[in-house]
Amino acid sequence: MAVLKTCDMGLLMGCPVLNNILARMSAEFQHVFRLGGQGTSNGRKQTEAAELDIKCKDGYSHDHLDEDIPRKKTRLSDSVSGCRDFTQCSGHCDQTLISTGQLCTDAEAVTELKDQVVEDETRNPSGNSPPETTQEEPIAPPPRIHSQVIEDIAQCSCPSVEMFQSVYMEPGLPVVITDAISYWPALTTRRWSVDYLRLVAGFRTVPVELGTRYTEDSWTQKLMTVNELIDTYITAPHASTKAYLAQHQLFDQVWELRDDISVPVYCCLGQDQDVDINAWFGPAGTVSPLHQDPKHNFLCQVMGRKYVRLYSPHHTDCLHPYPSRLLHNTSQIDLDCPDLNQFPKFTSVPGLEYVLTPGDMLYIPPGYWHYLKSLSVSFSVSFWWQ
Repeated sequence: MAVLKTCDMGLLMGCPVLNNILARMSAEFQHVFRLGGQGTSNGRKQTEAAELDIKCKDGYSHDHLDEDIPRKKTRLSDSVSGCRDFTQCSGHCDQTLISTGQLCTDAEAVTELKDQVVEDETRNPSGNSPPETTQEEPIAPPPRIHSQVIEDIAQCSCPSVEMFQSVYMEPGLPVVITDAISYWPALTTRRWSVDYLRLVAGFRTVPVELGTRYTEDSWTQKLMTVNELIDTYITAPHASTKAYLAQHQLFDQVWELRDDISVPVYCCLGQDQDVDINAWFGPAGTVSPLHQDPKHNFLCQVMGRKYVRLYSPHHTDCLHPYPSRLLHNTSQIDLDCPDLNQFPKFTSVPGLEYVLTPGDMLYIPPGYWHYLKSLSVSFSVSFWWQ
């Protein structure tokens, strides 16, 4: 665990080094942790997994080592033969790192376990324990102000790129696009759930926000594993503090999850090829306060339900952004309990709303004010582009 945490800390604090060695080591260690604790299911034969068989020999050059690393799937029992415990797995990685400065020449050798293990285990999970459930209380969207007009966000089923550009992008109009991400493995063959996230990322260290919203004085951040986040704040009944894995580039850290999603085709309309992909995972009741961002945003809902409220940037003056430079893109108005005496103009601002469910993709134009609240355990993926 200590070595895996060290790898994740390196990934969180800097860019890939030595042919992305930290990401490769982390992926391998996560597999070892996962496989080491699995057993048989319903009398089936023992689970067959894949092993990265790395051979290190003194005096080998990089080229010779590459020739000696067979990138093939081998069969092994649940004891993870040939890599039976964390120490031996760590030894493989350390020996290779010392000898060559890299684990292998491509990501396939490290992540090929997924095809044989992740898919098989999520379809036929090992053990007889029932699927994990979460303890949730009903969460309500923010109240409506009597004098404020709130309409539904427009919806469109998988428009063409040309239609999206002319009808929504160029005029700067938000829209909920349906049927555009329904093919994602995260929504089909490897459907995401709390159990699945444990399986592929449970031991990974991530930054977690503690507090209902980042505008609160008590708001803070803490590093913890995904398992700790789930155990302490998501599946635990009546957790006293809200926790949110928010705006984190988890998919650069956990390759298995990155393979379960795809960049929306509409991002091709951007001026450059860079698309920022972020994860948003947390329990019911987590809130992103009313704020605006400078880039185009596709918010894709993968797990659970999320309420969204939007306001046009034309009404920015009535939404009272914080005067401080740090929070200039955030409104002082708390939508869950708006102070209409302090912000009387807010009552006349028209808005849009929608409840996102798995498979929905919301387009938020640059500068559009948006508020989000998870109505259940929720996982969303955002794509920022310009």
